[in-house]
Amino acid sequence: MPCQYDGRYLKPGRWPHPPPTPASDPTDWGAFESKHGFEIAELLYSKAHMSKGNIDLLSQLWNESGSRLPFLCHKELFSAIDNIMAGDIP
Repeated sequence: MPCQYDGRYLKPGRWPHPPPTPASDPTDWGAFESKHGFEIAELLYSKAHMSKGNIDLLSQLWNESGSRLPFLCHKELFSAIDNIMAGDIP
């Protein structure tokens, strides 16, 4: 007989619910320094599909303007993306 995550048996025809997820910290951006860094990475990598060379050029131009991207080059960006955790799965 199927049961819930806490061991309680289910009534016939019912499906178990997944265990509750712990509340996440709204200030924890994981592999990124900030929400700003995450959003820039999402734009460049997921939305614009920017090439490595263009990411490096954008970073160089941004740095020359007196500001700084949250990463210095495409390698730092890709490293942060690779370090994203999904639950217990890296």
